[in-house]
Amino acid sequence: MPPPVRSCALRLTERLASGEVLRVALVGAAGTGKSGVVERILQDRRASVVVIDDAEAADPHRLEQAMAALSEPATSILICLRSLRPTNPTLALLIERIIVSGELIELGPLDDDELAAGAAGLLGTAIDTDLLRAVSDLTGNDPTYSRAILQGWAAEGMLERGRLRAAPTIPRLVHQLIAARSARVSRQARITLAAMVTAPGYRSIGADLELAEAGLSNGSHGVVPVVAEAIRAALAADELEAADVDAARWLAKTGSPTRAAEIWQRIGPVGDEARQAFLDAGVAARTTSPRAALDWFTLAQPRTADEWGVQAATLILAEEDGHAVEQADRALRLDPAEPQAHATIAAALARANAWATSADRISRIIGHPTIADEAWTALRLLARIAAGEPGGPLDAADDGVAPNSAAAGTIAAVAGLIRRSSDADGAGIGEVVRSLPAVIATLGDPGAWLDAPFGPHEWVAALCLAMGDARTAAGVLAPFGANPHVGVAAARARALSTWVDVRLGRSVDPASVAAITDPLIALAVRVGMARRAGDIREGGELTREVSAALGRMVIGPLNLDPALELLVAARRFGPRSMAEDLGDRITAVLAPLPSPVWRIRWHWAVLEGSVAAGEFSALDAPTAALSSSAAHLPAGRQLARAAAVWRDIGAGAATTDRVEESVEELREIDLVWEAAQLAGQAALRSQDAGVAKQLLVKARSLRAAPTEGDRTVTPAGLSEREVEVAELVLEGLTHRDIGERLYISPKTVEHHVAHIRTKLGVTTRAEFLAAVRHDLADRSG
Repeated sequence: MPPPVRSCALRLTERLASGEVLRVALVGAAGTGKSGVVERILQDRRASVVVIDDAEAADPHRLEQAMAALSEPATSILICLRSLRPTNPTLALLIERIIVSGELIELGPLDDDELAAGAAGLLGTAIDTDLLRAVSDLTGNDPTYSRAILQGWAAEGMLERGRLRAAPTIPRLVHQLIAARSARVSRQARITLAAMVTAPGYRSIGADLELAEAGLSNGSHGVVPVVAEAIRAALAADELEAADVDAARWLAKTGSPTRAAEIWQRIGPVGDEARQAFLDAGVAARTTSPRAALDWFTLAQPRTADEWGVQAATLILAEEDGHAVEQADRALRLDPAEPQAHATIAAALARANAWATSADRISRIIGHPTIADEAWTALRLLARIAAGEPGGPLDAADDGVAPNSAAAGTIAAVAGLIRRSSDADGAGIGEVVRSLPAVIATLGDPGAWLDAPFGPHEWVAALCLAMGDARTAAGVLAPFGANPHVGVAAARARALSTWVDVRLGRSVDPASVAAITDPLIALAVRVGMARRAGDIREGGELTREVSAALGRMVIGPLNLDPALELLVAARRFGPRSMAEDLGDRITAVLAPLPSPVWRIRWHWAVLEGSVAAGEFSALDAPTAALSSSAAHLPAGRQLARAAAVWRDIGAGAATTDRVEESVEELREIDLVWEAAQLAGQAALRSQDAGVAKQLLVKARSLRAAPTEGDRTVTPAGLSEREVEVAELVLEGLTHRDIGERLYISPKTVEHHVAHIRTKLGVTTRAEFLAAVRHDLADRSG
């Protein structure tokens, strides 16, 4: 903050009085109080001081005298300037030498105390804070304009006993002052001033000193607010237009294309400069506000292939696929190799799950402005996998993947993961599970894939969902929630993220549901919410909507998990033909992905559908499939055991311990609603009233529990439920006591304690208790 006038004068005189030799250049626009500082110093001449009050107007002899004084070690020098850009070369050299050997002090606006004191002295009464704030807002505490504002308001009867009587406006006196001052400066200075108002930061070396001398500019502190508000009314129309042109050009050069375009739009006729500004504004806005970008492109009137191409790419971001393809075709008629047009068509095809033709289109993309060629080659590999054409090894020369690119390396890693996960024999399951964390770590900022028809995050999330790991999928998609950008991949990823929240039982923002444009995911979210809320009527009505929209829905690998929700709903509420149609279409999507990795959720959905339809006799097949394919998948093991319990419930053979153990396992993999369903159905079919009551209490407690899943909350990896058990063990409770406290059986408590022992790596009870105390002391939540 520049030093206030009064404190600056006091500080300088005190330093001179102490015997310090000063070399000071004091800079401030007209009215900032330089003369007051000089007067104070001249009144207290206890040292040898060379003072030049108005250095720009000083005669050459005075400047030479000051230059000579620089070699006198006992002589202080103070020069006052309105600008640091003097036209006099002698003065420029003097300023440079003073700054090198001494200091530069910029006098800025008054501080609030000085402003209040000055206002009170001028009006002869204390002023209230509202009046002080109004003056400060209009003048930026500039002393000259503060005085003029107060005098103008007093003359117009706006003040009464230090208070404003009405809303503050610029008084006539100030308008006259600004008009008079602007009339004294050159036309170019007035143009510069208006440009400074329009584009803060704009400067013109030739006009700086002239404006400072006239009191229209406040140096590096910019234009006084009241001047900014009044100046456009004081200038001629041609001066305003010239100022707008200068401001627009300056803004375009300094990275403010939207502001530059807004000014060109105000100016009027579209020339080449304006057209380029509109194009630049469109490019700048396309990934955050594609519809605003399209407005700019419309003003620009595209002419070249790349201009039509970027407009097509923006239309696909605005989810106007049909219009986007039309514009892309127009670009390709001008240039058959235009990369953004090919990328647009590839994105439209991918959004329709036409993976084979999307892969073909991607192969034509060369020289895209935002995504490197080798990354496009790697993206094509994923499209080929989705189309059922896995192709050769990723490191083959004909694949053309260059791992020296970070983007290509990311896609190559994801493509390799997807390829291994789609092996028919399932031999690579363990490798997929082990390599998944490392691949996730490479994903980085989703902003890199805004112009891509699909991105690595979606694929990894889809794989995690297929494996039954919704929590990891949520983490993979989380960056899209905080990312303001748009894009084909981003829109689908946000929709998937909302769906995953439903899967995890989390609260869902209605705005995020309304924003989903994929009809399949949107309906899956609504159906999933209704099913988990137990709203049978809503579920039935939504299933009828699904049936009516089914012909327009396209199922692919990236929306496979939401499609499985619709399959379960069809089994529960819809006609058999609808469920069969959905089942056939999902099976066709899974055909090129035959590995058990991609089929865990499919088998579980088939089981859920049978349970929802009350067909417990049909549980043998999905239970056997889950059991045989879950050997290396953590969530698969829990789902396989839960499937066996469901089958036993249907047969009336489920034991309480097995039910409770399975309920806890489902809870641990974030299937809290499914765990509550299992407990509730087991209770309804139990012949033991006591057991039925215990299971119903358990089901109710699960439905009322927080819905963020059972997080890992200690350094050793204990879950929230395991922490509850561990704390009760430390209290000395028996397994039976703990079971009664947590509404679970002693057998389930024993199961949890065994898990805790394994995670802590202990065997004896003493080791167990010591390790638990240490681990709980460092818990994260």
